[in-house]
Amino acid sequence: MWKKDNNKKEKIQSLRNRAIIFALSVSLLIVLISLIGYSNIKTFNDDSTVQIQERDDLLGSLSLIRGKLLGFHQNLNQFLLMPENITYQKQVVSKVKEAFDISLLLKSHRWIKEYEREQVVERLAGDLNLLNTDIKKLIKVRLDPNNQYPSLAVSSILLSPNRERLNILFTLSVTEANENNTQIKRPEVYKTLISARYLWGQILSGFRMYLANRLGSFDKNLLPTQEHDIEVLYNLLQAKFGILQQYANEGKLGFELTDSLPSMLKSLQQWFNGFKKVKVIHHSDEWRSDTKIMKSIISPRIERITYGLILLEAIVGDSAIYDINIYNSLGQEQNKILWLIAFIGIFFTVFMIWSLDRLIFEPISLVSKALKLEALGKKSDDIVVVKTQETKDLVDAFSDMSYQVHLRQKELEYRALHDSLTSLPNRTLLLDRIEYGINTAKRQSQELSLLVLDLDNFKDVNDTLGHFAGDDLLIKVGNRISRVLRNIDTIARIGGDEFSVLLPNTNEEQAIITAQKILSIFMRTINIDGVEISISSSIGIAVYPENGEDVSTLLRHADVAMYMAKNNKLGFDVYSKEQDGHSISRLSMTRDFRDAMANDNLHVEFQPIYDIAHKNIVAVEALSRWQHPERGNVSPEKFILLAEQTNLINNLTYLVLEKSIKQVTLWHKSGHYLSVAVNLSVFSFKDPDFIGEVRTLLRKYNFPGNKLKLEITESAMMDNPLQAIEILSQLHKMDIKLSIDDFGTGFSSMTYLKKFPVDELKIDKSFVIGLDSDKNNDAIVRSTIDLAHNLGLKVVAEGIESEDVYCLLKQYGCDMAQGFHLSRPVKAHIVDDLLKSGS
Repeated sequence: MWKKDNNKKEKIQSLRNRAIIFALSVSLLIVLISLIGYSNIKTFNDDSTVQIQERDDLLGSLSLIRGKLLGFHQNLNQFLLMPENITYQKQVVSKVKEAFDISLLLKSHRWIKEYEREQVVERLAGDLNLLNTDIKKLIKVRLDPNNQYPSLAVSSILLSPNRERLNILFTLSVTEANENNTQIKRPEVYKTLISARYLWGQILSGFRMYLANRLGSFDKNLLPTQEHDIEVLYNLLQAKFGILQQYANEGKLGFELTDSLPSMLKSLQQWFNGFKKVKVIHHSDEWRSDTKIMKSIISPRIERITYGLILLEAIVGDSAIYDINIYNSLGQEQNKILWLIAFIGIFFTVFMIWSLDRLIFEPISLVSKALKLEALGKKSDDIVVVKTQETKDLVDAFSDMSYQVHLRQKELEYRALHDSLTSLPNRTLLLDRIEYGINTAKRQSQELSLLVLDLDNFKDVNDTLGHFAGDDLLIKVGNRISRVLRNIDTIARIGGDEFSVLLPNTNEEQAIITAQKILSIFMRTINIDGVEISISSSIGIAVYPENGEDVSTLLRHADVAMYMAKNNKLGFDVYSKEQDGHSISRLSMTRDFRDAMANDNLHVEFQPIYDIAHKNIVAVEALSRWQHPERGNVSPEKFILLAEQTNLINNLTYLVLEKSIKQVTLWHKSGHYLSVAVNLSVFSFKDPDFIGEVRTLLRKYNFPGNKLKLEITESAMMDNPLQAIEILSQLHKMDIKLSIDDFGTGFSSMTYLKKFPVDELKIDKSFVIGLDSDKNNDAIVRSTIDLAHNLGLKVVAEGIESEDVYCLLKQYGCDMAQGFHLSRPVKAHIVDDLLKSGS
């Protein structure tokens, strides 16, 4: 950079000359500014008269706004007295609107701009605009009693539904008592029920009087007495319910009242909670919304508007005289100041030329000579004086520093956006590209696919060969995946053994093809330190915009799909909302199911099982049911899957077992020695406490083991055959009957079937339903019955929906049957009726 071109000589103006020219130019400019300033002062004096007129115009606008606000006040008072008058409503709004329109015109006023009072005007306009909104809100509240009195809304939402529910339940209970002659059979029960209903009527009557007193503002001092009376009546009614509950425990109440009593207590409590909320509102300043709006919103707003007008008027008035005086004095003093500035400027310029020449130009000249001598291999005697070597070091250090900083910046940027092991983009860069890809896809109406890939059993590689081998495997997997992708695609390592692939402009079908290509690379082994490793992966696919319209949603849904693929051993899976266990609906359902389990809100229905030869009930199958308070009946398939996903399936199994054993014990005591069948899941075999829990239930109810039948599917037994054999053998020793459910739909081995200590086969309904019309089903059912009998097993056919099918099964020698043709799953008391009728 210091090399001189001797072949080309140019005349370059020195820096000293440039400084002199600059100084002279500045001096001339200062003199020129002084002349212009003098001219401006004269102009300002001429303009002062015009500005005073403009202030008068501004004051007129402010006075006009005051007039509109005065009219607004008058119309507002008239509206509050007669809110139904449409004219007053319109005039209140129009006056504020007119004042707001005038305030908007103030923004363009020359004086406002010149003295930078735009913020004051903007606040004034903003308050007027908000006042317009507040007035509309006041009108809406004033015209609607539910809005005007918040306690009416609370009463409608919380009190009315529970009041109606209690009224209905009281009516049903009294009707039942009259029909059953309870007043004669159990007069104490009837008296308590009638007394409870009377107290409830007194509570409602007292509450109506209390509500009318507060809303009508009749006697505020009477409110505490009325509230106390209602609370006393409520406590008395609770006591009556306590007596009724005791009667219910003693079995003295009718079925309807016994069943309704918990709901009545719950509705009473909810009604009283609503009453307490009404009470809080009535003792607060918020018991009447229009008063609150006037006091806390509209009145302060008007005060702020008035203050803003006063502020603007004061500023205008004070500044008018001040501006005239300042302009006159400015005209006199400006000329002196400008000439003084001119003198100082000339002096400063001369001083700066001398300073620059001594402190800068001469040292630079010496440094330049020294550098030229250094370039020629000579040394300058002036280096010590001007410290030329230090200057050169500074220049060199700056150049080196700039170069190093540039390199380090590039390196830091690369490290921040790439994985240190595989050199692939990391999560940060991936998220940035996903966001860019979504924006591009949105603009161009395209689709975009995101794949999340997780290696299966990667931990085994680390544990067996060590972490270095695992790192090598991750690098080679990343390289293989990169080779099957397009140049526009992005592969990133987002953590551990997890990768993600972004596919721009790719729909679901194309994403599946890419996923299949990626899976195909795992069909070849990977050599790690001389060891051939076979490894597989699971891939989740999410497509924009169908599966998510933002980065986090798309990534989470791809992750959910990956786990579905891993759990179901599918290789890859596309996100499906129905399979997403983390959706808001699923979370809500999970919470409700946990509450239902904790509060014993699940019940059991029983489907009778008939002896085909005699057509009488010999057993029942216990089936769990869930009546959701909002969703209604939830299908067993849904809540059983939910129980499996939330690790509550074993708790559900024990709940059904206990309810079933408890009910069948009651039938045994009445002379009906039925067996009960309960379904088990694969999770029961994995529960180390299962055998102990079953044994405890049998002892608790003194229930004979041979009357308990546990139904197990083929797939559950084949999940871990050796473990299943051991569990089933222990159950068999307890004399518990074992049945293979849904027989024929699985893939169990006949060898294992002989080893399982089962007592019964249950033919799946898919073969039974079409028995009288499908030859294949007929052959399967007949062969299954013969096979079971040859193995010494009983046979139960499920899904019987016609008399013809029943007759065929009887002809083939089937032992037992169940289905809608015989009986649907019903509650225990209906089974009682069937048993009594001899069905």
